[in-house]
Amino acid sequence: MDGERENPEELADQLEHDADRMQQRSEELGEKVAEVRQDWERKRGDQGVPGAPPPESEGPDEASEEGNNASADREADDVAAEESG
Repeated sequence: MDGERENPEELADQLEHDADRMQQRSEELGEKVAEVRQDWERKRGDQGVPGAPPPESEGPDEASEEGNNASADREADDVAAEESG
């Protein structure tokens, strides 16, 4: 500012305008989040989409259990290697 005081009514109008703009952007962002969430859930339900695990409400299948066990084995090997090395 250049040292002059702004008119309180002008300042209030500006702040109200800013608040309205932020509210609109917040609503747009909320809509975008909902769209992305729906897309992700759709992809999780499609077995052809790599990297999209099934929803947790569905129990893990044998393939993912084997993958989890292999991962746990690798982690144990890494810890053992660090301790010995």
